[in-house]
Amino acid sequence: MVTLPEGVVDFQANTPPRDTLLLAPAATLVAKKDLHPALIDLLLIAATEVHSAGGIFEEPNEPFTAPHKNAIIAAGRLRNATKASGP
Repeated sequence: MVTLPEGVVDFQANTPPRDTLLLAPAATLVAKKDLHPALIDLLLIAATEVHSAGGIFEEPNEPFTAPHKNAIIAAGRLRNATKASGP
């Protein structure tokens, strides 16, 4: 569930007229088992950079959520890859 904020579609017309709760699917990044670990690290860094600006439904630099074990593993890999790549 995500909230579409009041006025975000059209500020002048105040559309929507109030915060609106929406049902939203979750997206998952997946890779084949034989994808090289270094490429996984680079893809995670790229995905973080692309999505770090935030948007209507998330704050800037809001971390990826970890709904299951594989996402937790990916989050750990991302932390390690980011530290290795520098600022």
